[in-house]
Amino acid sequence: MAVDLSYLFGILWSLLSLREEGCFWVRHRNRWYAEYVRERLGIHARPHFAHSRTGEQWRIKVPNGSLPNLEEVGWAQRNAQTRPYPNVADLNHAAFCRAWIEIHSTLDIAHTGRDRREMLRLRVFGNDALIVAMSEVIASECGLHVAKPQKTPGPHTKEIAYFGRSATTVLKWADGEPRNAVWWERAEGFF
Repeated sequence: MAVDLSYLFGILWSLLSLREEGCFWVRHRNRWYAEYVRERLGIHARPHFAHSRTGEQWRIKVPNGSLPNLEEVGWAQRNAQTRPYPNVADLNHAAFCRAWIEIHSTLDIAHTGRDRREMLRLRVFGNDALIVAMSEVIASECGLHVAKPQKTPGPHTKEIAYFGRSATTVLKWADGEPRNAVWWERAEGFF
């Protein structure tokens, strides 16, 4: 699968939700993702600004006919109990994970160890099933140990964390085009 299509899958897996029969929405506080989906899928409507219970966001309506059958490759609603990693034979894992990391991660400096030294920390969040599979993919692709998923306050959400050189390795592996330049400019300040 082409890199840009794998990246698009990462955005759709992260942000797509079914609102009514035949009508999907992509929504995020950063307009860039809605614009990317619009351009990539050839949607004529422009993203619009909306208020929701979680805050202000940009969203775009995605007609069902403009999407491949995502359920055939494992897509499930954002709030589903189980959200598997895509079952696509030729998926470009770095591109898919790049989109997911941009949308569902935090990057900061943690104070670790007894001496509380500063260390880069990348935390990636997701549904339990998806994050377990993503941890295995990242370990295989980056030559790292499989990160053990940790609990979060959400009932179906886990996190995997990478510290120091492991975080840098994951970020360098995931970096590429297409990408949200604003996210990566901020990330480059850390590594």
